[in-house]
Amino acid sequence: MEALLHSYGTGQLDATSGDIANLFYEAVILISILRPSSSHSKVPRSSWHIFLDDLSWLCDTQSGGQTVTSVAAEQISHAVRFWISANGRVKSRSLTHLKWILSELQKLACNSDLAAGDVEVQVLDAAVHSSHEKVGDYLRKLQIHVERVSVQGVCVEEG
Repeated sequence: MEALLHSYGTGQLDATSGDIANLFYEAVILISILRPSSSHSKVPRSSWHIFLDDLSWLCDTQSGGQTVTSVAAEQISHAVRFWISANGRVKSRSLTHLKWILSELQKLACNSDLAAGDVEVQVLDAAVHSSHEKVGDYLRKLQIHVERVSVQGVCVEEG
């Protein structure tokens, strides 16, 4: 993963330290903690809605929904059609990435020999590869928040 971030990074990420992957995962965990809970929403979200939200987040290669804001699904005949919306123009690489993720999930559903963990790692690696700008943006935002907390001297007591 370090080589991936280093090769495709914006030049602001330094892969010389072994902490890049850790910083990324810490940012992902922080974002998942800070993301509004579905229990506070007026309409309960099903696992299908959560899947579509997560799918749109994986396919958005830039922060702020510039390439993918949401993914919707429509049942047609004996298939499901997926739709992408974006705050900016939907790019062909977003469509290609969505199709690839869906094909990997279909392979997993149709082939019991595939390990779900292996597919998960492949999808995560592809998402990081295609979203290096977004990863860098979240890393910068996380660093700003960490600096604010450090300056304010906020500490969390365990217990």
